[in-house]
Amino acid sequence: MSDSAKKPISRNSLRVFRNRDFSIFWTAALVSNSGSWMQSIAVPFVLYQLTHSTTWLGLGAFMAFFPALCVGPLAGSLSDRYDRKIILLWSQSVMMVVAFGLWWIWISGWASPGVILVILGFSSIASGINIAAWQSFIPQLVAPTDMLPAVRVNSMQFVASRAFGPALAGWILAEYGAGTAFFLNACSFVLVIVALLIIRPRSVVRDRDFGTVREHFREALRYIKARPALSVPIMLIVVISFFGSSVIQLVPALSEEVFGVGKTQYGLLIATFGIGAILGSIFVALRADHYL
Repeated sequence: MSDSAKKPISRNSLRVFRNRDFSIFWTAALVSNSGSWMQSIAVPFVLYQLTHSTTWLGLGAFMAFFPALCVGPLAGSLSDRYDRKIILLWSQSVMMVVAFGLWWIWISGWASPGVILVILGFSSIASGINIAAWQSFIPQLVAPTDMLPAVRVNSMQFVASRAFGPALAGWILAEYGAGTAFFLNACSFVLVIVALLIIRPRSVVRDRDFGTVREHFREALRYIKARPALSVPIMLIVVISFFGSSVIQLVPALSEEVFGVGKTQYGLLIATFGIGAILGSIFVALRADHYL
């Protein structure tokens, strides 16, 4: 047998795109998450235009992320108990309705900093439930042997949208205004909902003895404690999220008061946060299997 015949057909993670369901869901998710990043960029921008206060920017960031953190344990437990596809359909629908609500109050002239924060809170709760179901749903779209590549490529989608969404948001804010950014984000949820309706994920066998949310949370802590190697990435994520990602929320003030640039450059400043992540994720997707 020749050396070429001994080699696997594909040694990179991109082979998962041969799976129809994964490809459909990945493409819809890329568009929708780019739309979500558009809103994440437009909201701090309009808050700063309304208030010219970095305090309000901080409050906006708090309302966008803290409720999602609080519902995390519940969201993970729900994903273990019930059909993740159904949970995603509900969470995506709620997020779509909330996004259309944000668009409506903006174009109607009823927007105020307080109202925007309330809307962000509702969106964050739905997002927290959505994230847990999303991450555990991806392995159901591929064969068990392709689970690791699927997780890698799914991460590529998230980081790519982190660059595309802000860059697009900067252009849309400059040319058409925040209302268009809010509207496009709301419409982008339709793609994910349609994708969820047409794909057929693998079934998952669930233990009938569900237990309580507290028991699930304690089990997760025990799992991490028994595997010290997991503590390193978890602490790294905590540090980066706490000290690094918070800078993104202050960019509206930095772009105007420090750099003196406009809306388009504001979006590009945010987009640079995702460009390095894209390059890194592509390298991991193409080369990670070679080091296993």
